[in-house]
Amino acid sequence: MSITTKLFAKIQGEAITQYTLANANHMAVRLLTFGARVQQLRLPNANGADPNLIVGFVTLQDYLNQPEPFGALLGPDYDHRTRAGWQNWNWDAAIDGDAVTMSLTLPESADEQPGTQQIQVTHRLSADNQWTQSLSVTTDTPITIRPGWDLAFMLTGDPARSIDHQQLALGAAAATTPTAGLTPATSATLTDDAWQLALTTDAAGLAVSTFDHIDTTTNFNGILGHPRAAVGLRPLVTPDDQPITVTADRPYTQKTTITLQSGAERI
Repeated sequence: MSITTKLFAKIQGEAITQYTLANANHMAVRLLTFGARVQQLRLPNANGADPNLIVGFVTLQDYLNQPEPFGALLGPDYDHRTRAGWQNWNWDAAIDGDAVTMSLTLPESADEQPGTQQIQVTHRLSADNQWTQSLSVTTDTPITIRPGWDLAFMLTGDPARSIDHQQLALGAAAATTPTAGLTPATSATLTDDAWQLALTTDAAGLAVSTFDHIDTTTNFNGILGHPRAAVGLRPLVTPDDQPITVTADRPYTQKTTITLQSGAERI
């Protein structure tokens, strides 16, 4: 497993860095310090095709112009998105062995919350294509949060194609065409023709999104988008997707593992 870095962009003299975790199977997870974003998820299929399997963009300007903060960790509240939200900060990052940890320390009211908070996200990629995200939120003052990843999985590799031929299995339920909603299931399998993604989490459930608001005027680096081009699988902090209170002696933690396979090696 390797971890590499490169400069992604500079804004007002501040460097935004891209981190790439890659394994011997050529699976790669690319991260940006801007908003702790996941920029790319890749794994070549049997024919050598290697598209980005998550909605992401090539330039910083692309991210700033999009109607959705794709790839970012949204907080402190997933739906209450403000300029002070976690997705708009340039996070610190460090490599620790086989992991990349991104961290954000916010003083009083920096994100419209009292006290000082520290948010950390650690990413690991294993030799058997398991990508693990470990989130922790600590505070010195009680706060209310409802964070969530805005990850849009696009197993077609093509934002111009819809997800209507893909299959999503939630927990032990039978696979069906993906539909938006909340589920108490803490595991999911998303299958397309060439790739399959399996997710497990210790969160309280999952929110499924189908991004119906994406339309053919949304430009994904030269390719016009399509409604229902991607599937979001967001771990929930509570089963009914409500905020949770975090205190100094009760931090919030969440761990999610995504396994990706292609072709004959599918899960």
